[in-house]
Amino acid sequence: MSVLTKVTSSIDDLAEILHKEGLGNCFERDKPLAPYTSFRVGGIAKIFLAPENEEEMIRAYQVCINQDVLPRILGGGYNLLILTEEIPVVISTRKLKGLEFDGNRVKVLSGTSLPLLVKKSVNHGLAGIETLVGIPGSVGGSLAGNAGSKPENIPTEMGDFVNKVRVITKFGQVLELKKEDITFEYRNSSLRPYLILSTTLETRFSDVSTLTERWKRFFQKKLANQPFNAKSAGCIFKNPPQGAAWRLISDAALTGQKVGGAAISDKHCNFIVNRGGARAQDIWELINLIREKVFQASGVALAVEVKIW
Repeated sequence: MSVLTKVTSSIDDLAEILHKEGLGNCFERDKPLAPYTSFRVGGIAKIFLAPENEEEMIRAYQVCINQDVLPRILGGGYNLLILTEEIPVVISTRKLKGLEFDGNRVKVLSGTSLPLLVKKSVNHGLAGIETLVGIPGSVGGSLAGNAGSKPENIPTEMGDFVNKVRVITKFGQVLELKKEDITFEYRNSSLRPYLILSTTLETRFSDVSTLTERWKRFFQKKLANQPFNAKSAGCIFKNPPQGAAWRLISDAALTGQKVGGAAISDKHCNFIVNRGGARAQDIWELINLIREKVFQASGVALAVEVKIW
């Protein structure tokens, strides 16, 4: 029996078990992933699961684990480049949405939009989260990657606000992790191996009108300096100790460089944009070209910030 036949058989078996577990309405077969990524490129998921709530998410994940299948977890599809043509199983958190405020805390389900969290937090007078304005994607992905920003030299990261996080481990166990159980680093965290279900964030109260003014000011600066409405995945490279990645790319005279339908943004050269018809491979080749040219020009090896599947 060929490897392809084995894989197909395994997927068919998993689909049958999902139906038997009452999860038939949660998944689709051979689902194109490009519409679910900000680059608008990607392969297909042989099984694409999109559970409606935490209970279904836990059951679906545990069924996969019990069948020796470790699913890929898809949040908002930002900060992601899918190179693989076929992925056996993808679990999407896109339907796992909701916010609940309680004093200076807010519980957020992982599929909730980060921009929505920012706006609602401002409206409730919770200070600090407004500095994350303009960062796209889901709360779960932002937590796993410890998304951050530095408007007006005010460095802020998702990890700054975490009180606790509810997750599923790769063994199917549901855990509640306190902040001291989690390591947050620059654009990374110890949450990456988990499927994040929800988080409780904690901050302090402030004047709503003041927060609203800051939110609007920070957002306008993002709009002015980043290709906000383009098909991109945000910053492609992490900032190295030697300085801002965008400056190193600019100094290597790479602004506007293209490969196929992929191009370095004229507005912010740490962004790659799909100008139409780009393939995932075009974007990947451009990423490697940038790394090569920047290293030749400065001796700095840029580290990729986007996730690669």
